[in-house]
Amino acid sequence: MSLPELRDRAMQLAHAPSAEWALVAAKVGEDLENELADPRTLANTSRRIAEVAHKFGCLTLVGASDVGDRLAAATVALAQDGLHLRRPGETDPALIVDGLLASGASLTVAAWHLKREGVGRAIGAVVIKSSDAEVGPEVDEVVVLDA
Repeated sequence: MSLPELRDRAMQLAHAPSAEWALVAAKVGEDLENELADPRTLANTSRRIAEVAHKFGCLTLVGASDVGDRLAAATVALAQDGLHLRRPGETDPALIVDGLLASGASLTVAAWHLKREGVGRAIGAVVIKSSDAEVGPEVDEVVVLDA
């Protein structure tokens, strides 16, 4: 399944019956994880994450989930231009990376932890987003990556 198809499915999460929402979101997340296992898709997505990181002045990357951790690591490895994974105690602006922004919880929790540890700015970057996803005030901005 392609990223544009997954984006379309994620946008429909808002219309899923509440009893099925978690299952539908999990399936979209699983399909996204499978799509990101393709080397070309991973490399293209990582390049886009690097562009967003530089645009917002975030040389520090941190994942909000397992998929986010993998995306952050791939971005750092491919970019080799000063981007790095967050080090303990670092307070520079951080880009929080995730695959699917469904409920907003993972991104919000990651930002909360960063802010508690003294990080001033926490920007979110996600591959796809549900139409009804919201994040808490700890996240300064969210960027949805282009196809």
